[in-house]
Amino acid sequence: MQPIDLVFRIGIFTVDEAPPRRRASSRGLRESGDLANWRAKHAQVRAAHGLPPDYQPWTSQAHVKLRGLPDSERYRDILDIGFAIMQKRFAGKSTAQVAKGLWASPSQCVSRSPWSYSLATPTTSLEIYSYEKDWVLSGDSMLRLLGWPENRFPVEKFSNHELRGLAGESFSIPIVTQLTMAFYLNALAPWWRE
Repeated sequence: MQPIDLVFRIGIFTVDEAPPRRRASSRGLRESGDLANWRAKHAQVRAAHGLPPDYQPWTSQAHVKLRGLPDSERYRDILDIGFAIMQKRFAGKSTAQVAKGLWASPSQCVSRSPWSYSLATPTTSLEIYSYEKDWVLSGDSMLRLLGWPENRFPVEKFSNHELRGLAGESFSIPIVTQLTMAFYLNALAPWWRE
């Protein structure tokens, strides 16, 4: 039995069970009533930070392609709000300086402030966007961030969606071992005091 087969057989999920990725469309949002809901939340966040309703400091730039993201008004607005807030926080810095190391999770609600200079923990449906690189982290990249070795799960055998799902439902034993040892060997830990 190959190690990869073992991982899928012990209950994380099988490739056949991975749910298909759903892309939100404005038509689907309109039908469900969510369109007005997210627009209202976005308007509240913009107002709280003194941002004009049509201000698009990130997505209006010619070089921004939003590679890997669906063409979604909601996603574009989240990225613009996050970038505008960070521009205000770091006034005087260039666009490139603000974008360097800045990440966003546009699949999250805008009220959670899903932008930061630190990465979010991968979940099964999380999309992590890099302002600096103008792309979304692939499922393979998410697995590597969790400590899985490169090419552990061959990308030619698994879709990006399946790899993201696996990243959101997994952890790497070597990384957990390192963290446990670091915690145990901490000189300030109570078990080392006499």
